[in-house]
Amino acid sequence: PQQTHTKRYSNPNELLSTNEKNMKLLLVTALLFCITVYTVTAQVDGINNDCLKDCPSDNTTCCNCCDGGSTCNGNIIEKQCCPAGASYCGCISNRAFCQGSVFKSNGEGSKSPFGTCFDPKDPNTETCYYEPSPNTWIVCPAKYTVCKSANQFSCCGEDEVCTSDFSSPVATCEKKNKCPSECGSQPCCNDVRLGNTCYNPSTHHCVNDNPSGSSVLCGKTDQSCGQWCYDASLYKCDNGKLSHI
Repeated sequence: PQQTHTKRYSNPNELLSTNEKNMKLLLVTALLFCITVYTVTAQVDGINNDCLKDCPSDNTTCCNCCDGGSTCNGNIIEKQCCPAGASYCGCISNRAFCQGSVFKSNGEGSKSPFGTCFDPKDPNTETCYYEPSPNTWIVCPAKYTVCKSANQFSCCGEDEVCTSDFSSPVATCEKKNKCPSECGSQPCCNDVRLGNTCYNPSTHHCVNDNPSGSSVLCGKTDQSCGQWCYDASLYKCDNGKLSHI
């Protein structure tokens, strides 16, 4: 809640009438509302959808539906008209599989897995990250960095470090402040066996154990089963027990 401060005026000319005060309060409230709505999400709805629904998706010009400064974006599977000033983030390769999202977009994902229009001027938005293989995209907030994995992308905050890559099943961000000072710029893993341990992300990664979910420090391509690291190309894990593939 806003705090109210009282000021004593020595000059009567400094006093505002009740109407003037109310008008200023109304303007400030409206301004704050606009700012709040604007910064909730970077996602922007495409326009001229009624025109586009009758347009073949492989039409490279969106059947000239994108007028008023809007631009035609997408691939041969799905097209969108992004409004003037908006950018597009999504899969531009013509593959049926595509996935992506706007990170923490007001609690909602993108309306389409193929892509979305977004406002690059939004103070909450940094940029679009897209990888043609595995055909995945994400829009991250300002000062966040993209975190990649084999199945999904996420965004890590300033106090986090990405501990996954394309060999990892899920994108994982670890808190930097969990690391002891001797780690320096290196990440650390709160290993269930070893405690907070510094590691080189080019040779190791911090994974979630099957089935406990605890963090375990393993080699770069290994996974954890029953709190033991294993080669996923040779073994499979079932409820904490390993068996040959």
